[in-house]
Amino acid sequence: MRYLFLLNVLLLFAQCDQAKKTDQAEQVEEQTKQNEQTLITTETLEKMPSIPRAKMDQLWESCKSIDYIMTNLPFSISTSDQQQSRGLLRHIGVAPSAYYQNCSKTATISYVGDSGILAEADLYFSQSDDRCNFFVFYEDGQPKYANRFTQEAYDYYKQIFDQVQVTNGN
Repeated sequence: MRYLFLLNVLLLFAQCDQAKKTDQAEQVEEQTKQNEQTLITTETLEKMPSIPRAKMDQLWESCKSIDYIMTNLPFSISTSDQQQSRGLLRHIGVAPSAYYQNCSKTATISYVGDSGILAEADLYFSQSDDRCNFFVFYEDGQPKYANRFTQEAYDYYKQIFDQVQVTNGN
């Protein structure tokens, strides 16, 4: 009788252990699926082309102002005329950029003309990781194009963010 009781207890522990292993296996499988989805998303974004020349020409001709809304900073940047806007349009490099998932969005940009918003983009900027210096342009609310910065753009954003750090440090 004692042996039968001991056998039942051992079987109960074995079943509990098996259930725990099954739960762990399911968690690993779910995490693997999530990782695969992340890789698919990253691969899709990494293959985004450069914004077409025709779209850049349209912005050059029609953009009257550009508004930057900073993501985690208490300020924004805006241009008030076409000449200033064209200066910032020169920041968009010709080369396409890979999108790196570990980069943090710095700002949302609206390119505005007489007829309203002509284009929207996200700005990614990092002084410590050159891979995180690019624009992602949207069409119909979806990421469509990605472009590297020009050196002029990097210098411009670096100067702005260095000033913000100095101001915040005082």
